[in-house]
Amino acid sequence: MSATIKRPWHMFYPLAGMIMICIVWSGYWYVAFTQTQKLVAEQRTMLAARGIQFNCNHEAWGGYPFRFEFQCNGMRLKYAGRELQTGNILAIAQAYNPFHVLFLVRGPTSILEGERSMATATHDDALVSIIFSKDGTWDASSDVAHVDVQQIFTGDAVKLYARRINGSIELAGSLSGGEVVSTLPIDTAEFKAKLENDTVIDLTQFKITSGITNFDGAGKLSLDATHRVAGKLSTQTNDLTGLVKLLAPVFQLSEADQIAIQNLIVAQNPNPDSILQKADFVGRDGAIFWGLFKLTDTAPLY
Repeated sequence: MSATIKRPWHMFYPLAGMIMICIVWSGYWYVAFTQTQKLVAEQRTMLAARGIQFNCNHEAWGGYPFRFEFQCNGMRLKYAGRELQTGNILAIAQAYNPFHVLFLVRGPTSILEGERSMATATHDDALVSIIFSKDGTWDASSDVAHVDVQQIFTGDAVKLYARRINGSIELAGSLSGGEVVSTLPIDTAEFKAKLENDTVIDLTQFKITSGITNFDGAGKLSLDATHRVAGKLSTQTNDLTGLVKLLAPVFQLSEADQIAIQNLIVAQNPNPDSILQKADFVGRDGAIFWGLFKLTDTAPLY
C-alpha cells in the first residue's frame, strides 16, 4: 500500500488566487481611475472653450477599491458674467460602471452677477443621477426636497429630468406643494419640453393646479436679440376668475386690470359661454401680453 504524499502548500492556492485577483482589479481600477481623471480634465477644457468655467475651493479624488469619487468643496460655475455657487458636491461612480455618476449636492446655492446676489436657494441635499453613453447621448434626473428660493419660489418636492437623444435635449419636471413670489400657491405642476438648437424651448405640455383652478397649455419660447423672453404659449383654464386672482399679486394687477383681462379674454373667445377659456401668453418687444392685455415689461436675462 503506497503512502499518501501530503502537499500542504495546496492550502495556499485560494490565497494566491485572491492575491492575483486583487492585483488584476487594482490594475484595472488604477487605469480606469486615471482615464476618468483625464476625461474630466478634457471636459473642463471643452467647457472653458465655450466660456464656462468650473472651479472648486478644494477638490479631492478617491474611492479605491470599488468606486471613483470626486469631491468639490465650494463649487463655482461661471458663464456669461454670472456665477452659480453651491456648498459641496460629491460625485460617485461604481468602478465597474463609470458611465453612471451620482451627485450629492449640498446647499445653499446662489446665483451672482458680478458681486450682486441675484437669488439664493436653500434645499435638502439634492440627488442627481447622470448616465452617459459612448455615442454622446446622456440621461439625467434630479430629486430635491424643501426648495426655497427667497422671495421667488418654494417647493416641497421638485423633480427634473433631461436627456440628449437624436441631437436634441428633452426636458421634463414636476412640482408638488409650493408658491411663486410668496403669493401664488401651487398644488402640483408638471411640464414636458424639448430644447431645439440650444436656443428655442418647445414647451410641448405644461399643467398647473391650484385648488379648483387648472391652467395648462403649450408653445415655444426663446430669447430675442436683447436676451429678453420672446415667443407664445397657447393656454386655457377652467377658472378664469380664479386664475386672474392668483396672478394678480405676481403682476401687481389692480381690480380694474383684473376686470379688463377677463372681459378681453371672454370677448376674443369664439364660445364665451364655454367652461374652458383660452388665451395666448406672448412675449415680444420686451413685454409679456396675456391676450390683448400687457402684463409686464421684461428685463434681459443676461
